[in-house]
Amino acid sequence: MTKKKLGYWRSVLRMAALCHDLGHLPFSHAAEKELLPEG
Repeated sequence: MTKKKLGYWRSVLRMAALCHDLGHLPFSHAAEKELLPEG
């Protein structure tokens, strides 16, 4: 894989991670057990 392609896919991965986090409250993954009921 060329450096240009590697840079492109690194950017795509970062954007996907940021978009995933848009719908979350701060620290929401860490607080899921406390805030969400089981079931």
